[in-house]
Amino acid sequence: MGKKAEEIFLSADRGDATVVIPSIVLLEILHICEKQNAKLKFKQIFDMVQNARLITKDKEIIKSGLVEVVW
Repeated sequence: MGKKAEEIFLSADRGDATVVIPSIVLLEILHICEKQNAKLKFKQIFDMVQNARLITKDKEIIKSGLVEVVW
C-alpha cells in the first residue's frame, strides 16, 4: 500500500475520513476468499465493515432499519 493510501486509512481509523467500499468490491473479496484460499477469511473482513453506513435510496433497506443509511 502506498504512503498516501496508508494515511487515508489511518485518518479513517481516527474518524477523520470516510472510506467508501462499493458493494461489488465486497463481492470480489468474497470470491477471492472462497476461490483462492486467502489468508483473511471473508467473515473477518465483514466484521470490519459491518458497522458501516450504507449509501442507498432503496426504500426497503431504509425502512428495515438494519443498517444506517446515508443519502
